Amino acid sequence: MNSNFAVDPACPGMHHQSLYAALRDPVVRRLADEAVFAASKLFAAYGRLNEITRAVEMADDCGQSVAIVLRARIGDLLSRHDVMRQHKADLDRFAADQRERFRVDIARCTALLINAPRKIEALQMEVRTYDQARAKFAEKLSEAGLDAEAIQRAGVKPDESDLAEWARAIETAERDLQIAREFLAGAPLYHAELLSGLSNG
Repeated sequence: MNSNFAVDPACPGMHHQSLYAALRDPVVRRLADEAVFAASKLFAAYGRLNEITRAVEMADDCGQSVAIVLRARIGDLLSRHDVMRQHKADLDRFAADQRERFRVDIARCTALLINAPRKIEALQMEVRTYDQARAKFAEKLSEAGLDAEAIQRAGVKPDESDLAEWARAIETAERDLQIAREFLAGAPLYHAELLSGLSNG
C-alpha cells in the first residue's frame, strides 16, 4: 500500500473515509493545530538538548561522530519535508481529479441545495393556504352564478388529492436535499451510490 494511503486505491475504504472525515471535522483540525503548536514549543525549548542526546546515543551505538549523526538526521528531516509536500500535492490532485470525475453529479447536487429549499417552502405555503384557496375558489364559482349544489358537483380546488400530492412532493424534495448534502459532504470521495435515491424531478 502507498505510504500516502489517502490516494492509494489499494487502501481499505474505511481509511479513506476516516481521513477525509477527520480533515473536515473542525474539532479535529483545531486539536491538530494545537498539537503542532505544543510540539513546536517543546522543540523550541528543548529541541537542541533532545537532538544532541539522541545523536550521542546513536553515535556511541554505531561508532560514528555526533556531527555525522546530526547531519544524517538533518538529511532525514529534509527528506520527510519533501515527502509530506508530495503527499499534500497528491491529495490536492486527487481532490481535483474527483471533482472533475463527478462534476455533473456535483452540479446537480449543488443545484438541489439552492432549488430544493425554495420548492419545499412553496409547497408548504400551498399547504398552509389550502383552506383559504378553497374558499376563494368557491367564492369565484359563486360569483359566476353557481349555487351551493352546483359548486359541490363541480368540485372545489384544491382538494384532498392536491394536499396529498403536495405532502408527497415535500417529502421527496426533503429527501433529495438530504441526499445532496450527504453526497457533497463526502468530498472528495463522493459516494455515488447515494444518488440512486434521488428523484427524477
